[in-house]
Amino acid sequence: MPKIRIKIGKASHLFLIDTGSFYSSINKSDIPRELMRNIQKFEKPLKCYNNNPLKIMGQIEVPIKLEDGKKHLINAVVVTHGINIIGLKYIKELDLITFNKIENKKNLFSLKLKEGATSKKIPPRTVPFHFKKAFAAEIKILLDEGIIEKSKYSEWAAPIVIKKRKKQER
Repeated sequence: MPKIRIKIGKASHLFLIDTGSFYSSINKSDIPRELMRNIQKFEKPLKCYNNNPLKIMGQIEVPIKLEDGKKHLINAVVVTHGINIIGLKYIKELDLITFNKIENKKNLFSLKLKEGATSKKIPPRTVPFHFKKAFAAEIKILLDEGIIEKSKYSEWAAPIVIKKRKKQER
């Protein structure tokens, strides 16, 4: 997974850039002491990729500074252990990855990578049994519509994140 160094207070910390996570998270040991009193309640249960629950202390607004010197304020979940993650919301807001829309018949999207990006191949996640039929049906639709295509090998690969929608629409 791509990584970025982010300064919190006087210290620089490594964050994973994770498009599969909506939430950003910060290990409690990386939060300056003076900010610890600002932790607010966060009651939504979150799980790791391996489906284990995260031990969450709460959420906090943290002033950060990126490598380019730009300052931002992010809202992140505070975890008792684990890695620092920049989730999808802040990936877009901090302009870490650029999403470009391609205008054509199918109104498809492409991903324009930052200059100097290197390829990553991340192993697939296991599809939960209760999602396997719906997953296979959705992949078939995407293949049939030409949105995705089969490939024998790629230097770029990221796991698919499956989320059940509230409404039963595609």
